[in-house]
Amino acid sequence: MAATRLGASTTEASLNVLIEAVGLDPDNLFNRITRRKVLEALGRRKDIRALPALFKALSFDDEPAVVNAGESIAQLAAPVAGEQ
Repeated sequence: MAATRLGASTTEASLNVLIEAVGLDPDNLFNRITRRKVLEALGRRKDIRALPALFKALSFDDEPAVVNAGESIAQLAAPVAGEQ
């Protein structure tokens, strides 16, 4: 829930919290779920500063997190492609 609300925010601080949360310890189930939601939220933010964290997430062992990261990267790429 918190990740979803942070994703709807447009503040610099909320973006930084989301990016930092990508690095949560995956051994804890709640952290894995939170990371998945964070990755979704970063895609909705459409801020290219999230790309390094999203690319890092592509190497996670948590398959749903990898899928969320890929989808978020695609969401960020769509606006960039439209600018050319």
